[in-house]
Amino acid sequence: MPAGGIPQLKEANRSTTNDNAAGLRGGGAAVEHLRAILENCSLGYIVFFRLGCMDVIGERFGTEATQDSLMAVAAFLTHSLRSDDMIYFWSDTSLLAILESTAPRRRSMRQFSALLIAIAI
Repeated sequence: MPAGGIPQLKEANRSTTNDNAAGLRGGGAAVEHLRAILENCSLGYIVFFRLGCMDVIGERFGTEATQDSLMAVAAFLTHSLRSDDMIYFWSDTSLLAILESTAPRRRSMRQFSALLIAIAI
């Protein structure tokens, strides 16, 4: 960890295709999606999942294990969120979700707390 104890984020994947192990569209597609939401003045949430354990998995078990783990987390999130929510591959250790909403999603925020706990375990 760098000085100051603040972890550095890896460079974002700017691809708009699903050319990663998780089978998710890249960060470029997330930026396009967010741009469309902002142009329509829609409401929603952006959730950034930083998966710090991926570095350790990679060091101990190799790239293939990291990719398998990322696929498992992506599948878990995809299954756990609503069908209109989108998850994107941001970097080797990060995923980004965009949740469009027309109403407050208190239930979703509780679900995210549970998801974060489940992912951390």
